[in-house]
Amino acid sequence: MNTVSKRPRILVIDNDQDMQIFIATLLKDGGFRPDIADTPERGLLKARRKKPSLIIMDIPIPVEKGLTLYQALRMNDSLKEIPVIMISSLEQNILLQYQSAAKRLKDQKMEPEAFLKKPLEAEELLTLTRKVLALKQTGSDEEI
Repeated sequence: MNTVSKRPRILVIDNDQDMQIFIATLLKDGGFRPDIADTPERGLLKARRKKPSLIIMDIPIPVEKGLTLYQALRMNDSLKEIPVIMISSLEQNILLQYQSAAKRLKDQKMEPEAFLKKPLEAEELLTLTRKVLALKQTGSDEEI
């Protein structure tokens, strides 16, 4: 097995091409295998097909579209255990209000493993990515 296939696959779902390039380059240089999807629909298809180790997803405006994707990931038996880092230009408390409403409706786990506000800091994203993957490997429920 070559070293490329041993690196964790990370699915990046973002409609902004500049952000796609930034995150993919950062992840590749950090030792990961990034895979890009430019729409929530393509992201869900790639997640189903490739079963990444982690998903980094942008919550776009309108927020409902991104949260619908997140809910679909969490409700799918083969995808619900994949950790998610959400990124957004919105404040976390606004996103959590949307999630709270969705949680009441579906009674599903709706909080992501981590949240980062744009603009992203490269080192912060890499550090958080490594921490989330490490917690997944150990099976820990530790808060991030």
